[in-house]
Amino acid sequence: MLAPFGKYDALLHEFHHAGKADSPSGTALELAQALQGAWVAEGAARQPELVTGRLDRPRRPEELHLSSTRGGHIPGTHTVIFDSPADSIELTHRARTREGFAAGALLAAEWLLAAPHQGLMSFDDVLDDILASGFAAGSKSKPVPGSAARKR
Repeated sequence: MLAPFGKYDALLHEFHHAGKADSPSGTALELAQALQGAWVAEGAARQPELVTGRLDRPRRPEELHLSSTRGGHIPGTHTVIFDSPADSIELTHRARTREGFAAGALLAAEWLLAAPHQGLMSFDDVLDDILASGFAAGSKSKPVPGSAARKR
């Protein structure tokens, strides 16, 4: 939605517990790829280069910087920031516990059992059908395979 407004600069930051082995996380990398894909889809191919390491120099305009912090007991926090000289828009997801991840895995399992699926399925496939059909865990309604309505 912000593609027509060229003054917005995108950046991402994530926090995870001190014991997390990877940096950046797979979720953060997925967010970065989704953002870059959205820029391209909207005709504003901005920030096509992903930078995940420490910057000891000014960031170039074509770079999307994804920074990571590891410490404490944080299950996971991911923030996408759109910043302009006039304002800043931030979208943040904070996992308070790992229970949400377990609930998502159970929902995906129910989804797989609710209708026949062929081939390798990703969690994007699960979300596409769930969001398009209104399928919810324990509901009597069933998702319609291949009814993907969500765009990345």
